[in-house]
Amino acid sequence: MKSPLAHGSQDWQIAHEAIKADNRIWQALAFAYLQHSDRDGLLEYRHCPCCTSTIARSISATEAGELLSKHEQLLNWSRRELEAATPRRAA
Repeated sequence: MKSPLAHGSQDWQIAHEAIKADNRIWQALAFAYLQHSDRDGLLEYRHCPCCTSTIARSISATEAGELLSKHEQLLNWSRRELEAATPRRAA
């Protein structure tokens, strides 16, 4: 079977459904954002590396909180690394 990550312009809908259904592939995609919809509830968006569009799938509030916490930890760590790499100016 062809990887859904290698889809052309004709196969994108089928590929995106396959990506959303495979948690291993989904978790490997770059996180984009969360969005709430009155119709669909809470959605998690990820970037498709093949066609650069964003793909959405449902996410629970608990899962969303865990995801944001993970990203917050990574951002905090990155800020500390940036501060450590930035020369301090003499006062």
